[in-house]
Amino acid sequence: MQHWPFAGNLAVALLVSLTVLLPAIFFPAQDSLSNSIVDVTLGYFALLAGLSTWTREWVKDLEDRPGDQRAGSRTAALVLRISTSKRCLYALMLAQAVLVLLPPFDSPLLRLWGILILAGYVVLARQLHRAIDPASFHLASQTAKIVMALGIAWMALLAGQLAWTTFWA
Repeated sequence: MQHWPFAGNLAVALLVSLTVLLPAIFFPAQDSLSNSIVDVTLGYFALLAGLSTWTREWVKDLEDRPGDQRAGSRTAALVLRISTSKRCLYALMLAQAVLVLLPPFDSPLLRLWGILILAGYVVLARQLHRAIDPASFHLASQTAKIVMALGIAWMALLAGQLAWTTFWA
């Protein structure tokens, strides 16, 4: 797969997305309302997880360009110009930012956490804009990890809010 641009990164992103969907596959909800809410929520989480994983993998490929070039790999970061890769990453981050803004939950904690994630995307976009060498792409990769961790925590908060409003309110 290392000779097909996008294939490795998309495979990893797809596997992460499927991991998020495992609870719905192995532990389906008993009633139809709960089942549809869980399916939509897990699908939403899976999409966010896949996009954020794809973003980080692509940033890592930009960081690893010299090594991938020596190895003869054909990653998207090598096939596309750096500027094109950066534009694609900006589009992926914009899509994730829109998804972070979408949930219809009116919780101050969730809004605050969403703002933290959006601030992380802004920092990551600035780092990518300035990145020119493996060290600067490494910094962006580390920031992408932090944004992913914030996203995982946000999803846990969102799931708790959803469970509370669906089952106990």
